[in-house]
Amino acid sequence: MKQANVIDDIFKQQEEGRKGWLESIAGVAVNKSMVVGKEGDVLKKELWGGRRKLSEKQLHELERIYAHFHRVLGPLLVELAELSGTVWLEEAREHLLTGEDQENVYARAIYPVTDLEPYRERLAELTKVQAAGLELLGHAESPKGLLPPRVVEAVQHVRISQHPNFVTQVLSYPGAVERLEVTLATTRNNLRQHELYATTYDPKREQIEVEIGALEEALAFVRASPKETFRFRTQVIRIRPYIYPLVGDPYQIDTRKHGLILAGPNISVRWADPTRKTRSDKKQRQPFLQLDALQVYLEREWQAAS
Repeated sequence: MKQANVIDDIFKQQEEGRKGWLESIAGVAVNKSMVVGKEGDVLKKELWGGRRKLSEKQLHELERIYAHFHRVLGPLLVELAELSGTVWLEEAREHLLTGEDQENVYARAIYPVTDLEPYRERLAELTKVQAAGLELLGHAESPKGLLPPRVVEAVQHVRISQHPNFVTQVLSYPGAVERLEVTLATTRNNLRQHELYATTYDPKREQIEVEIGALEEALAFVRASPKETFRFRTQVIRIRPYIYPLVGDPYQIDTRKHGLILAGPNISVRWADPTRKTRSDKKQRQPFLQLDALQVYLEREWQAAS
């Protein structure tokens, strides 16, 4: 097998593995031309972190830092998750520790505790390891993969709000076609996965089939409109805790990927009413594609309604 093919195959196999987590935690990109090695053996010669180039030795040190961070973080979050007051913020309700630290999967949660002392030493260790990673990378801000849980003390109450928000992307003809093709392929794959256990009359299966039909129609419309520009709006749910301290005024904070630890006596937690009022004078725009989490509009029609 040719060297180039070996490298391509290795990178495909590791798409969600070592390359992916390095890029996600360090904010760096792996240059494929810098990868050499035997079949099945990847050696990254150089890695770029912003303007700073990491040598092979520094890369090894980064891996060591990351592994140590998650060897401490994983058991800590599992221990916190067993507390009766834990509040899960997403659909996932548990942390998955794989034994390969870089592949751990953490579910976002809020952990109210009466006493922070049992966790202080491990939290301090995470902060120390994070600092070592920042020094190595030369970054002013920490990569998400090296962020310890956020900690707030002297808390009396927390109110959690959630509401939909939209991430917008305006694409010309080629980008819009590619985006819809990828979405359609993903949805078709979801249907194949669903068919492994669902019945013919399963409501979820029917919903996926409807989405596939809508995507096929939208893709045909876009392909027939090469001079148009399209606005893609992806819905995301924003979750924001409001902290009511024992002393002082309430304030809002952001949750982190690795959770929020709140310390205080008898902390109460409440989800806010998700209902949001829509302005009566707000102009309504009609998308030509409407899925659960995706809306697509003609950009000229969007602007005309602005």
